[in-house]
Amino acid sequence: MSYLYDRLTATRQGSRALSAARLRYQVLKALHRALANSGSTQSELAARLGVRKSAVNQVLRGDGNVRVSTLGEYLHELGVELSIETLPLGTQRASAEAEMSRQRLRRATLRPEPARQSATTCNFDQLDWHTGPAHKVLISAGNKG
Repeated sequence: MSYLYDRLTATRQGSRALSAARLRYQVLKALHRALANSGSTQSELAARLGVRKSAVNQVLRGDGNVRVSTLGEYLHELGVELSIETLPLGTQRASAEAEMSRQRLRRATLRPEPARQSATTCNFDQLDWHTGPAHKVLISAGNKG
């Protein structure tokens, strides 16, 4: 099976486009998070920046190319700064794959919630801890031995 990621990274142009898309995603995510955390609306941000609300909306949608200085002005008005880190190519993908593997392993080890839970007195050695639906921690009496 050929994954889209593999097909993109097979060419220099595709790999470059993927890097640009990741950066765009991270910048937009940071902008949206900063706006949400500031409690400001797009209209209020536009007023503080001295631009139309449609211009703010365009930046937040990721339309066009935003100058680094414009990004800095937006972040400043939202009361935050952006920290940028360079990583070797493929680092983010490897990180994402490791996280997906951890999630798959966690799902594979989950046991379904028993149909009926009964209260009982037992020793801690006999307790069976597991997660049920919605990741609730359940404790049931089990026989170890």
